[in-house]
Amino acid sequence: MASTPELGLIGVVSVVPEPVPWEPAGGHDWRLRGMATAPEVRGWGVGADLVARVLDHARVAQGRILWCTARLGAVGFYQRQGFTTRGETWEEPVIGTHIHMLRRL
Repeated sequence: MASTPELGLIGVVSVVPEPVPWEPAGGHDWRLRGMATAPEVRGWGVGADLVARVLDHARVAQGRILWCTARLGAVGFYQRQGFTTRGETWEEPVIGTHIHMLRRL
């Protein structure tokens, strides 16, 4: 969670230990389940900072992979954070097209 006294809450992220569905078990995998930033701070690096903190957390916990399901509109953001795409896209009802992304730690 990120906040500033002037703006209050500006970003949140959740991460949970969850095995990567397409890899054999045996490592400590972490799934980035959700992330959001306040519209007025987009482009300020808040999202990148949140991902960096999640990566630090996963590394300290001896994680091997951080993965997520990303909306197509967020793929570029995650690629800039060192993630790569995996597999084919699929449609999530109401939410839109998604693809798996991962970053090895």
